[in-house]
Amino acid sequence: MHAEKRLNEIVNRLNKTKVERKPDLRTEREERDAKERAKTKEIERNRRKAEREAEEKRQEEAERRSYANLMKSENMTTNYDDGNDSDDFM
Repeated sequence: MHAEKRLNEIVNRLNKTKVERKPDLRTEREERDAKERAKTKEIERNRRKAEREAEEKRQEEAERRSYANLMKSENMTTNYDDGNDSDDFM
């Protein structure tokens, strides 16, 4: 497409807003990589914490369901010789 006449008014406005910068690509990349590493570490930390909590919950549930607490010698009694003679009812 070819313009018939150059409009200096528009070109001047565009030139006022024009910004030329020379980016330091190495530092920008290092900053970006550091942010990504921090985000990855945070995600990994949260994942490990969730796994730890789930494992603790599983162990607690398994302990609650086990009979280990019931099978202690101090909780056990025999049905023999407990002093109650049901045969001598009358």
